[in-house]
Amino acid sequence: MYWLLFKKIILQKEKDLELAAKIGQSLLEQNHELQTKNEFLEEALNASNDMVVQLRHDLHIRSNLLRFYTDYDIDSDAYIPG
Repeated sequence: MYWLLFKKIILQKEKDLELAAKIGQSLLEQNHELQTKNEFLEEALNASNDMVVQLRHDLHIRSNLLRFYTDYDIDSDAYIPG
């Protein structure tokens, strides 16, 4: 009688262990997928940040150029030969 109870407990423990192993494997797979996505997003963020830096630099250069031409135009309008 105790043998059947013991066998039933052992079988239940084996099922629990199999379930825990499946859950663990699933979590490992999800973790790997999330790490891959995270690496992709970090690379995309770095690329976006690099682009922002480049665009700010371009904007600064163009603003200076516009200021130069605006100042030149104002100076040339003020000069009246003669």
